[in-house]
Amino acid sequence: SLGEKTNQNLKFKIQNDGDASRQVVAGSRVKPGMTTEGVEMTNDGVVVTNDGVAMTSGTGMPLNEQGRRYGMESEQKFERLQSDDFQGSMVKITEEGAIFKSHIDGSKHLFTPEKVIDIQLSIGSDILMPLDYCPSADADDREIEKAVDQTNRWFERGWKHFEARIKDMEKAPALFAIIQGGANEKLRKKSFEFLSQFPVDGFSIGGVANAGESKLKQHKALEYTLPLIPEDKPRYLMGVGEPDDMVYAISQGIDMFDCVLPTRLARHGVVWISGEAGHRRLAGSRCGGISNKLISSELVRDNHQEESRSRNEFGMTTDWGDTIYSKLDFRKAALRDDMGPIMDGCDCYACQNFSRAYIYHLFKCKEILGIRLMSEHNLRFVLKMFEDVRDSFVVEKVRVE
Repeated sequence: SLGEKTNQNLKFKIQNDGDASRQVVAGSRVKPGMTTEGVEMTNDGVVVTNDGVAMTSGTGMPLNEQGRRYGMESEQKFERLQSDDFQGSMVKITEEGAIFKSHIDGSKHLFTPEKVIDIQLSIGSDILMPLDYCPSADADDREIEKAVDQTNRWFERGWKHFEARIKDMEKAPALFAIIQGGANEKLRKKSFEFLSQFPVDGFSIGGVANAGESKLKQHKALEYTLPLIPEDKPRYLMGVGEPDDMVYAISQGIDMFDCVLPTRLARHGVVWISGEAGHRRLAGSRCGGISNKLISSELVRDNHQEESRSRNEFGMTTDWGDTIYSKLDFRKAALRDDMGPIMDGCDCYACQNFSRAYIYHLFKCKEILGIRLMSEHNLRFVLKMFEDVRDSFVVEKVRVE
């Protein structure tokens, strides 16, 4: 059996015995139309809160005297992972902090390293993220180094404030550090060497999921960063959410993810499914045990004719099994009379209770229920994929031993 190591400050457990897989925990930043019960049914154990978005929404998101958001008490059954990864054209970076201009009402909001810690503590976050500077996807080495240096200085301020705030707490939350550096090995090492002097509870890898970031850059960032992080520290890859990207990252040693993709795709009428034609294969050695590296990925098209239910984009299969992952597009009229579930064998609420034809109708009529059902399915799909990956590691470890 896998050895369990539990970080005293963390409320989740990781499974780790060197070369074997750790437990993967996933959360999504945005769950539009989702209730707490709906998220719970997906078996998701972590809810990611982005307070940069919440604080600039124009609503103010008031807190009660217990430091909880009004009406969010039911979410306390989940571990809360905070995200404060600021980027985009609406940001002005200064030494003091990051200035956001709300796209809703034009109001300006200053987020300092200290304020970011205070916000997260006020809502009862279990895992805190510091303020960091994420450079653009096309940034040159000069800009990336500037981001590394600024992130380091902000982190030192945030750490001191965090230590002062938690010293009298009976049960303190965890704080991760965010490693920047783009696809530059020297800068990744520089970022880690500074951050590793602080006894943080885990490390996040930032700057790999920017719009327009190439897969090669993502893989290089992992190649340069992961060997630096101690084996007993959780490794969180920020913003990556495509199934093939996550499986590749897991094979390299990543433990945690967050991404808007499951619900963003649902808002556009797209869901992940398995077992249909049109797929991308991950080529390489088997994920699990000692041989746990996926060597490369390649695009493979099936030679057999696609069925009407598989008019989709490319998906994925993995070499530890025969599962094929594809995308199903509910904007396509081919689904109008399809009475089957979104995906055969899926145990999510949408697949157990509604047909493709009905969800197609809901989406075409702009009914929020359609987006909610597709969101629930995509979230459950990702969590089930992680369950399958963990099972494959256990099976492979037994086979090797």
